[in-house]
Amino acid sequence: MRRQLAREIRAQFEAFAATGLPLDHANAHKHMHLHPTVGRMMIETGRDIRTANNPVPAEPPSVLERLGWRRGMGDRALYAWTALLRRQARAAGLLTNDHCFGLAWSGHMTSARVRLLLDNLPDGNSEIYFHPATERDPLLTRLMPDYEHVEEFATLLDRGLRDQLRAA
Repeated sequence: MRRQLAREIRAQFEAFAATGLPLDHANAHKHMHLHPTVGRMMIETGRDIRTANNPVPAEPPSVLERLGWRRGMGDRALYAWTALLRRQARAAGLLTNDHCFGLAWSGHMTSARVRLLLDNLPDGNSEIYFHPATERDPLLTRLMPDYEHVEEFATLLDRGLRDQLRAA
């Protein structure tokens, strides 16, 4: 299975490389690259294919707790594991983020939440991710019934947030 997995990961990297587009980052659906085997294979293949970045979904529980969002033992264990994955990516010469936000509030990254987050970002390179859409359709409603896609799109267009981000 590992050989099959390695071949599939390589095939996907090569398929993208064949488009001629620059490969600026690589990650996996549902954060499968957090699995030790998948993560290692993606890092090795990314180094070979020369991707620039291997994002790691590492949401620091301490920041969310400061903002009133309770995190459990599993969140702390995942955060500790992602530190190892970041070190492996950096040792392979890949860039990676120090922190990632949008996991606990997935689908709910509203302007108010992002403003609060921007005032509390830890030192380092932080990635904030969204699931924006200009409108809801039946598929989005079925797959992500409670997500605020339109609100997240509006957040990305919020000029006040852009000014706050520049100031930070």
